[in-house]
Amino acid sequence: LMTGTPMQNNMKELHSLFDWACGGKLLGSLKTFLNKYGLPIEEGRQKNASEWTVKKASEMNEKLQNVLKPYFLQRLKKTEFQDKLPGKKELVVFTHLSAKQRLLYEAYLEGDIVSSVLTGETASPLAAVSWLKMLCGHPSLVKEAADEYKDCDVDVLVQDSAKLQVLISLVSRLKKSGHKALIFSQSTKMLNIIELALADCVRHLRIDGSTANNYRQKAVDHFNDKDSNVDVMLLS
Repeated sequence: LMTGTPMQNNMKELHSLFDWACGGKLLGSLKTFLNKYGLPIEEGRQKNASEWTVKKASEMNEKLQNVLKPYFLQRLKKTEFQDKLPGKKELVVFTHLSAKQRLLYEAYLEGDIVSSVLTGETASPLAAVSWLKMLCGHPSLVKEAADEYKDCDVDVLVQDSAKLQVLISLVSRLKKSGHKALIFSQSTKMLNIIELALADCVRHLRIDGSTANNYRQKAVDHFNDKDSNVDVMLLS
């Protein structure tokens, strides 16, 4: 089983992946797996879990990791390509929210979904956190404003997202200093928005899941060519 996606905190999905990869011989049936590992671990994640329940969940989580470890291979860039890639330096740039983002953010915090998380009715806050994460990227990524970007003026599109404003500023500075940039996004819709915002600023190429295989290497070679006039590569 080879995947570029991190393993999710979903017990049924975890069982399905390893059950398929190991021919059903490693974790047993789904019912057995959930009773032995899944339920104790999930119960320990609950907001009102007792100290004993949390301790039991930690023990079962450790046992499960030991069972999976011989069959789980994780390859990291820093270990597999340490002699080929330069060291990575991370710089975190903080920014505010735009007026539209702030309005939607505050309204969501006062809504039923967040309330159900705070009261314990909803066990996991991941859905709420994911929504807020998308909003911080751009308002058009959330349902309340979905697809507005397609018919939106570019200036308004940029104004709606403080994060997008900072990105354009950084890309412009990198271009002036003779650097090229790779821009990654987990969301292809966010990549669409970035592409629209950068269209008049820089020359760019794009590779995502819909890009034809025979074009990918050509795009990479063109971007890396020292005589290329391409400033940015968009990736998802």
